[in-house]
This record gives sequence, C-alpha cells and structure tokens, in this order.
Amino acid sequence: MDRPASPRPLQILGSDLTPLVQALRTARRVGVDTESDPFHRYFERVCLIQISTEDHDFFVDPLAEGFDQGALAALLGREDGPEWVLHGADGDVRALKQSLGLRLGTLFDTQLAAQFTGQARTGLKDLLASLLGVEIDKGEQRSDWGRRPLSAQQIAYARQDTQHLVALAATLEDQLRALGRLGWHEEECGLVRGREPTERVFDPESWRKIKGSRELRGPGRRALAAAVAWRDEVARAEDCPAFRVVRSEALLRLARELDRQFPEAQPDAASVDFTGSALMNPRVLPKESHRMALFDAVLQGLAAPDPGRNRPRPPGASPGKTGAPHTKALLDRLRAARTEWATELGMDPGFLMSTAVLEKIARDTPQTVAQLREIPGISEWRCQALGDRILGLTAVIQAEKRC
Repeated sequence: MDRPASPRPLQILGSDLTPLVQALRTARRVGVDTESDPFHRYFERVCLIQISTEDHDFFVDPLAEGFDQGALAALLGREDGPEWVLHGADGDVRALKQSLGLRLGTLFDTQLAAQFTGQARTGLKDLLASLLGVEIDKGEQRSDWGRRPLSAQQIAYARQDTQHLVALAATLEDQLRALGRLGWHEEECGLVRGREPTERVFDPESWRKIKGSRELRGPGRRALAAAVAWRDEVARAEDCPAFRVVRSEALLRLARELDRQFPEAQPDAASVDFTGSALMNPRVLPKESHRMALFDAVLQGLAAPDPGRNRPRPPGASPGKTGAPHTKALLDRLRAARTEWATELGMDPGFLMSTAVLEKIARDTPQTVAQLREIPGISEWRCQALGDRILGLTAVIQAEKRC
C-alpha cells in the first residue's frame, strides 16, 4: 500500500482566511475534519479544523489570536459553495456548533456512504485501504490538540485525515449511484447537518457503567455513587477529564474495600478506615486536597440510601421495554425481518434500522405510512424502502390481537 507523502502545500490560518477563500472558488468538493481535546478538558473544544482541496491542505486554527470566526462561518455555511466531505460527521457537526457556533451548508458523509453501500468496515483507515489502497496512521487520536505549537507528528496525522476524502467520496458516490441510493444518502446527510449539540449533564447513575459495579453490595454501591459524583464536580471545576482526577478502577477498589470492611453492619463515619486504601498512594490520587475531599464525599454517601443493584426505572416508564405480549411478538418479528431485509439490501442491520426504532414501532403499531413517518428516527428513505413490509407486520399483529 502507498503511504501518503505530502508534496502538497500546507497553510496554517487564523486571522486571515483569504488563501482558503481563494482556493475554494473553483472547488467542487472539499475534505474537512476537526480535532478536539476530550482527553485533556472536561468542556471539549474544537482545536483545529483541517480543510483539503484536491491539491492543497489548510489548517484553520480557532485558538489563534485574532481568529476570524465570522469569515469561517460564512464559508462553511454556504449552501451554494463546495460540498464539504467529512467522515463520521455527527461528532464534528455537533462540536463545530457547540464550540464555535459553526454550521455546515452542505455535507457528504463518507461513513454514511460506506454504510449505504454495504462496506464490511466503515472506519476511515479501513476504507482508504480497501477502496483507494492508501494506508494512514491513527496514532495521534488522543493527542493534546490544544497545545501549541503542533508537533510534526500531529501535523502529519491531521493532514492525512482530509487529503483523501474527496477521492473517497467520488468512489463511494459512484457506488451509491449504481445502487440507486444517492437520495437515501443525501437525506441522511441532511439529518446529520441538522443535529444539535446537547448540554453535558452529569448522570447520577453513571457509576453503574463502571465494570464490576454490579457485584458491589450496599456500602460499596453507596460509596461508588458518591465518589463518581464528587469526581465529576472536581473535573467540571478544573476543566479536565474525569479520569485525570482519579481513574474508575481506583474508585471501584475503594468501594470493594468498604464492602469488605462492612460485610453485614451498616457503616458509620467513625468506623470507616481509609488508611489501607490505594487512594492514599499519591500516584493514584496525586492531590492531598482531593484525597480528603473524596473521603468526605464517600462518608456522606455511606449515610445515604442504598441506590440498589439495578438502575431505577424512569417515572412513568412501563414495567418492561416491550410491555404487552402482542408488542413483544411484533418486536420479535420486526427483529427477524430486519435481519432478512439487511441481507437483501447488503447493509448492516443496526444501520438499516436501530433497535430503538423497532421498539417504538412495536409499541405504537402504526397502520398507515403517515403514522409510520411519525416514528422518531424512521426517516423517509426507510419508509419508502420498507414501509409496506413494516405495515404488513403490524397489520398481522393487529389481526391476531383482535382474535
């Protein structure tokens, strides 16, 4: 395979985007990617925007002094300008909106195109290798993109992510056209362009996602829930990722220690012993002030009610995901049918229709195409491709229900 060398020129821009504006005047398609810093900050920000024409690379630096945000917004937001080619654009679209208030006027998502054309692997590295014979390195994904100056390795990594997007889009576009799915792809790209960022809100039940938490007993559960909540407060206040405050594995060890200390009795603050905790090790929790604050939070948590082994059901939720027997029967048939339809279309079943959409169909049992269109996440192309088949299944279940 060919490794991408770069005889192409690179310009790094901040306050003056004139060279980019000039280069885009004749461009039909342009590759775009962003680099953010989620491994280095709590409040993620876009630190670099890479833009590649067929023969030129640009870095737009939003951290540069005098960064011309208005000029970039005008460029990216044009609906009559070049088509912006991104891979897996959902995260970039949300990040650009949240971090910089930037919106894309056009979009060709190569990952969506790969999913519509039934590619076995849809990651950028895999697609470039299989379709273009190009090998790229993904070694800088967790790099600190907020650091300046950028390293030579960061620059090389950032360039390769956009240099081949235009060629990749052309190849996938031909395949979409041959399959008659250009309209499907265009619709899905429009939905992605319209995605809005969501405010980051702490989930008090997030401690349950830590591997091993389900085996904890009452003291351990209370301790872990309190410790994870404390960690999020510190991470938010210091604008750093939660894992950089203290790792989940260390908090889980503390919770297990408390379960061992109190196998039967309800713990009280006076009897808790932290002296043997791994968190006393500065390499595990470097800041002593953090250590004391964490222990205080855990002591308060031990006095709280036991959160229980299972996540509490949201208010108003039904006793189960599928509810009535006929609903479960329809869901089972929809799942089986989805597998058949996906095989027929050469697409991944989960991409063809998510389980969440199937569950909603099973609960609502739409009887008309108009009712089917009201299902969140169904999209028009799915209605056109599968609507009659879905309604056929719902009609059968409704008939069985009346018998």
